[in-house]
Amino acid sequence: MVLSVLRMGGQEHYGGGLVMKRLDVVRAAHERGMNIAGLAQKLGISRFALSSRINANPTLNSLYEIAEALECDITDLFREPRSR
Repeated sequence: MVLSVLRMGGQEHYGGGLVMKRLDVVRAAHERGMNIAGLAQKLGISRFALSSRINANPTLNSLYEIAEALECDITDLFREPRSR
């Protein structure tokens, strides 16, 4: 299935009226009093490995592990796109 993307008001709208949320692990970590180095340590991986997991195409399993380490729901790792 192919979704069409429209840029409207600084947000990405996909066919069917969906708005794509952005992965923002750094924000989620900071909201919980943790930085990326601390999160990586808690996960038992290097900062570089965590950065690769976040910035590449993260797997659902990786996102669940990050959410578990932050003691939050996986949806807390995402934010609404910023308006321009």
